[in-house]
Amino acid sequence: MKKSNAKLEEALYSMEEGILNLRKQKASLEEIFTFLQDLSTATDKIISLDISNYRDWPEVKDFILKLGNNLSFKPQSIKIASSSQYSTEHEIKISEFVNEILSLRLKIGIDINNSTYIDDANYRKKFFRRI
Repeated sequence: MKKSNAKLEEALYSMEEGILNLRKQKASLEEIFTFLQDLSTATDKIISLDISNYRDWPEVKDFILKLGNNLSFKPQSIKIASSSQYSTEHEIKISEFVNEILSLRLKIGIDINNSTYIDDANYRKKFFRRI
């Protein structure tokens, strides 16, 4: 746990533009949640979490629900993995989980998105700037 806390603190100090990048973390989402709970000084600097490397969909959903119910720390947005990163046969089953997680946006008040959504939005921004 101490080693994962050190890695989480390292990610916190290398954070850019308020995005806590957790893609290279080996810590479980439960350890990350505990870390964020214990962290009273830096949570006001964290705007967004990137957990796009976590693929255990029920665990991701539970983590997001915990954050949504958390009174001490609630990020504005969370980036999750995209279901399109899988083979077609697995994509349909996984997309059900992803869509279920994405539908939590209204319930918990956190903008939940995946890399496909972000890539599409960035493409649209670039396209409209050219016009």
